Amino acid sequence: MKLDLTIREKLVIFYIALGFVAVSSLGIYSFMSVRDAIINRSFEQLTSVREVKKARLQQFFHDRKKETELLAGTPNVFILSDTNSHIINTTQVDSFLLKGNYISSIHVVSGKNSQIFSKKISQDNTSMSKLSESEDSCIISIAQQTIRNQTCHIFDYTLIYGEYAICIASPILSNSNKDVLILAISPRAINEIMLEKNSFGGLGESGESYIVGKDFTMRSSSRFKTHSLHQTKVTSTAVIESFNNITGTSIIKDYRGIDVLSSYSPIQIDTLEWVILAEIDFKEVMIPVFNIRNDIIIMSVFILLMLSAFAFFISLRITNPLMKLRAVALEIAKGNYGKTIDKESNDEVGELTESFNHMSIQIMEQTKIVREREKRLHHFYQATTDGIILHNRGTIILINQAITNLTQFKSDELIQKHISLCIVLPNPDIVNSHPKKITFESDCLRKDGTLFPVEIIENPIEYEGNVVGAMVIRDISERRISERRLQEERNKRVTSFIDGQEDERKRLSRELHDGIGQSLIGIKMRLEMLKLHETEKNSDILEAVKSFVNQTIQDVRRVSNNLMPSVLRDIGLKLAIQKLCDETEKNTGIAIHYDAETVTKIPDDRIKSYIYRITQEAIHNAVKHSKASEMSIMLIQEPTKVRLIIEDNGIGFDEATLTHRGNGLYSMQERVSILHGNITISSSPGKGVYIDARIPIPKTI
Repeated sequence: MKLDLTIREKLVIFYIALGFVAVSSLGIYSFMSVRDAIINRSFEQLTSVREVKKARLQQFFHDRKKETELLAGTPNVFILSDTNSHIINTTQVDSFLLKGNYISSIHVVSGKNSQIFSKKISQDNTSMSKLSESEDSCIISIAQQTIRNQTCHIFDYTLIYGEYAICIASPILSNSNKDVLILAISPRAINEIMLEKNSFGGLGESGESYIVGKDFTMRSSSRFKTHSLHQTKVTSTAVIESFNNITGTSIIKDYRGIDVLSSYSPIQIDTLEWVILAEIDFKEVMIPVFNIRNDIIIMSVFILLMLSAFAFFISLRITNPLMKLRAVALEIAKGNYGKTIDKESNDEVGELTESFNHMSIQIMEQTKIVREREKRLHHFYQATTDGIILHNRGTIILINQAITNLTQFKSDELIQKHISLCIVLPNPDIVNSHPKKITFESDCLRKDGTLFPVEIIENPIEYEGNVVGAMVIRDISERRISERRLQEERNKRVTSFIDGQEDERKRLSRELHDGIGQSLIGIKMRLEMLKLHETEKNSDILEAVKSFVNQTIQDVRRVSNNLMPSVLRDIGLKLAIQKLCDETEKNTGIAIHYDAETVTKIPDDRIKSYIYRITQEAIHNAVKHSKASEMSIMLIQEPTKVRLIIEDNGIGFDEATLTHRGNGLYSMQERVSILHGNITISSSPGKGVYIDARIPIPKTI
């Protein structure tokens, strides 16, 4: 619910709020500073306790390891035979077992037959005891690892005599049987180091330190849970980070689900992979902090009461002159921009009144200018013949009248619809993101489903504080018709030119064949008749003349065929290309694979002539430029078109760096274009050339 407050009330609330924020900020800062200081001090205490415990553990295991190595290396203490094992110096062993309360049992494993001989300190010290089968396997496994390594190692908790114990194993160096001595360390020794028995050891009433093994179970007893050794799972964040070799402090939930301050680190003792933690309950740490918090709250309430009285007094002196400004401001808010008020004083309120009057006049003038500009832009926007669409990632937000005229859609049928409703987009990314200015051609869709070509200019602009796409759409139907007419006219001119060339070649072919060719044949016949009446020397001369004349006749015929391939009339397109391939293979050595199985009859002579010329030009280019050793030519006749596919294995060329195409490639493209077909010419360095010409077959009437 909106509150209707006076300026005086707002000032009082403002000062009270300001005081509240200041006092609260100071109180919170003080509280947080004290809290952080106490927490940091607690973390330092926990870290100190953790490091002390860690050092004691490392020293304890170092001493036990040295004692084990010393006992195993003492001569004449252990002697094991193939059938029996006995301790020959029981006094020395017994004194070692009774030296401290940390050893629970001693075991000797034979290196020859894996027999185990055990002695428990609580039992008769003069005899060895037998373990269970599962305990035997654990002891043997430890012994085997020790024999392989031939060094003393510490092994994690193992179940021996029904109780968990840490084993220290060392090879017995006093004999050559590869026997192993194993000492079992009681958990009591670890607990004496880790457990705190009073609240003055740095862990308070709720703190504890403990060890966690690689399997996330406790390796020391819990202060709060019985039977926790190797039973209680600890998967707290501190344990996981410690196993990732991270040492640190943090506030976490412990294995009981209680918030605690935890100091943690990995502890590496021989082969043991443990982590050590020192923790204390968060609530216990925060007790002095909460006491300080209560004191801060009491002081803050007192200060706020004093600030409230001061705020009320100040508001009385400020609000009266401002009430007049408020009344005029309400008038301006209604649109009465020319309103002003009288200046009654020269203080800050008077200056505010003067500035307010100036602002009112400026707003009135600027509003008039903006309205006139919007009016002009609106007229221009609606009068243009080009369609304009403003869209936000494809969603139409504004259109002009021209777009409704072009598409026959009403304005409400397009607003908030996707732009694909009326524009065929070649790429959706054009409207999904607002790129820099781009121009492209596409199709526009009318309401009746018909399409017409358009040119589109897409440009990002700012509209109502957001960047949107502005699309200017121009109908290019007339331009497309003009371009098509120009292309048809050009095709007619090119066709006329090429057909004129073909007619001229026919004429030259007839003249060469029927004129010069016949004359040379007559000369040959006369020379052959003269041979019968001349001497032997003249006969040689005449023979040379005959050979020369034969060559001349072949040259004339070749020129004749190049000018107008008469073979098309004589043997048809299919065999004419076959003959062209055979001649090329014979003259150049290029292997040409020709396939025209599907070709039956092509009725149009111009299509046959152009296909022959395209094939001739492609072979000429391959011989002259490609350095190819093989070519493939396929002539395929389909119901509505003829396809000519030519490939070679030559050196090819780079289309991207080719500045212009030669006359041969251009001639191919022109011939296919005249026949209303299309041709693809593609190549890359080292990949040869690929040509695919598709020529439609005109329908016969």
